[in-house]
Amino acid sequence: MTDPIRVVDVSFRYGRHRALDGLSLSVPGGAICGLIGENGAGKSTTFGILAGWLRPGTGHAEVLGQSPLRLHRLRGAVGIMPQDADFPAAMPIVAELSHYARLQGAGAREARRMAEEALDRVGLADAKGRRGSELSHGMRKRVAFAQATLGSPRVVLLDEPTNGLDPRHARLVKDLIAGLAPAATVLISSHQLQDLQELCTHAAYIHGGRLLRAEALDVLTARNAEVHVRLVAPPDPGAMEAVAGALGAGGTARLAGEWLVCGHGGGMAVHDAVGCVTRALLEAGVGFVEVRPGGSLEASFLESTGGSGAGV
Repeated sequence: MTDPIRVVDVSFRYGRHRALDGLSLSVPGGAICGLIGENGAGKSTTFGILAGWLRPGTGHAEVLGQSPLRLHRLRGAVGIMPQDADFPAAMPIVAELSHYARLQGAGAREARRMAEEALDRVGLADAKGRRGSELSHGMRKRVAFAQATLGSPRVVLLDEPTNGLDPRHARLVKDLIAGLAPAATVLISSHQLQDLQELCTHAAYIHGGRLLRAEALDVLTARNAEVHVRLVAPPDPGAMEAVAGALGAGGTARLAGEWLVCGHGGGMAVHDAVGCVTRALLEAGVGFVEVRPGGSLEASFLESTGGSGAGV
């Protein structure tokens, strides 16, 4: 079965600047995929092409087998949340969302119900009569998320969905995103790498308009092969040998800054590996402040782009 999101050898220029340079990317069905890159890497351009706002210079893109330029034919199967969505100043937000539901084919009464349910999900049930001009930044973000998830979309494109939200509402939106899969395939463009590591099943690294790497998050962070420990102070060689030995044949331990990276190669269950490393460190009298399966998405990205920061 064809992946629901596909970008095939796409290039795009803004005048003389090449924003995308033969980018190819696929997102498997039911995945929550983070689109990650530095400023200017091509994330926004990729998002714009998938949303149908930009036409590729070369190559092509597909969403649910359809050109993004014809997403209107899918009648609500694709939901899109731009980074800085705004709404008509004089229209109540429930009326705005009802209008979008009508465009999906819902009748007037059903459209109103869909709009109210969407606003309730994002904590805005009591604000449904507010007009666009009366919304704070955080409220606009939540209305935009409600609009993108109206009905039952099969693909959802989200650009910085938690940026600018307070902690409580960021938590709410993250929980809602997690609940979209596997019924929907979700692509998130964001600089919030901790959020992406928490939410995503897959990630794609873009650099210089090209795809560097796209894999399952467990592979990118070595979650099933390594345990990372943030230390109070460097351990002596004997303690490192004890940790490596506790992980069985082929176990390894190496220092990466303030982190001890312990490799077990996927030869044991994640929770067993964490337990073995923790016990060995305690028995050796080594102080530590954090233990986690695998490394961080940030460290993986920096390593892939030639940066540093293993375990950051």
